[in-house]
Amino acid sequence: MTLALDGWAVAHTHPREEDRVVWHASVLGYEAWCPKIRYKRRRVQHQNFSYRHEPLFPRYVLIRISQQWYDLLSLLGLSRLIMDTASKPATLSDKVINGIREGCDKDGFYVLKKFIIGQSVRIEKGVLTGHVGIFDGQLPRERVAVLIEMLGSTVRASVREDDVVAA
Repeated sequence: MTLALDGWAVAHTHPREEDRVVWHASVLGYEAWCPKIRYKRRRVQHQNFSYRHEPLFPRYVLIRISQQWYDLLSLLGLSRLIMDTASKPATLSDKVINGIREGCDKDGFYVLKKFIIGQSVRIEKGVLTGHVGIFDGQLPRERVAVLIEMLGSTVRASVREDDVVAA
């Protein structure tokens, strides 16, 4: 966090009030953002999946501020602003915010990386059970690419993400 007043303030909200704070801040003319993650949840009774989303940083919202920021203190759902030692809101630089935004997909959800390219992984389910390979990237539809040594050469296999664990 920097001590400059122009930047992104971090607002601490009441539990589950992030969307309310974002909305009220935008009504006051501020740019506010609550990065979210999406995860898959299995519905046991119906044997299918549903997607849920929740904040990447629960109870925190990022608000772009300038010299005038006192009206933020009256936002509904806001617990407090994170302050620096000079009783001004501590701010994050645009570089930090852009780094978070770069990790978001086309729908605006932050993508948590399960594996790093080049990491050794083991396939736990499916036709290739027991094979150890190298993670080669994310693929669409909840799948990953794994490089496996097979028949004297390296083969790129597409495997369900849930079937792969770190080796």
